[in-house]
Amino acid sequence: MTKREFLRGPSSRDSKSMRKKLLAIGGAIVMSWLALVVNAVTSPVVFLHYSANAVAPVTYFFNEDNDIVKDHLGPGASIEFRTARRLRISAYSTVIGRSRPSSATCPAKSAA
Repeated sequence: MTKREFLRGPSSRDSKSMRKKLLAIGGAIVMSWLALVVNAVTSPVVFLHYSANAVAPVTYFFNEDNDIVKDHLGPGASIEFRTARRLRISAYSTVIGRSRPSSATCPAKSAA
């Protein structure tokens, strides 16, 4: 590279390709954040509200991602839970992993 080329700066072809790369990277980052925000905003919500006229607290149980939550809710209190929409493979493993009963374990098959 000569001194004159260095002083002129990068060619227009180089700057256009760099601009396209930066635009693609920026677009991917924005789309990732947008997907996270949409997922957070549209996830199902469960609201619990206990009447302000009640005289004693109430105990509730809630299955939150296969963890049972046990807590108390006082009169006039409210709470919200965000629920997961994703399906867990472990929930289906017992159904899918089961084999069919053989004739040795199933008396109806051996009699037929």
